[in-house]
Amino acid sequence: MAPPAGSSSVGVPPGVDAYLRAGVDQGDWRALDALVSRVYGKPKETVAVEREESPLERRLREMSTEELEALVQRGRHLRAVNESNEQAV
Repeated sequence: MAPPAGSSSVGVPPGVDAYLRAGVDQGDWRALDALVSRVYGKPKETVAVEREESPLERRLREMSTEELEALVQRGRHLRAVNESNEQAV
């Protein structure tokens, strides 16, 4: 059986055949890379980032809800004291 009109002798579609010829006959591997990217999609590079938990983050994570609420209240109190001192000056 003969290949469809406009395709190469191995039955490869015309657009793909140009990539193959450039890659094999002319040694242009960029053409083959383009073909593979076209067929399979461009590869995605991912970078895994692993960072250590800081001592502060560890301490906050270990605190109970009550301890966190007390810390927030203390911070609000200190802010209020600070603001009143700034207004007095």
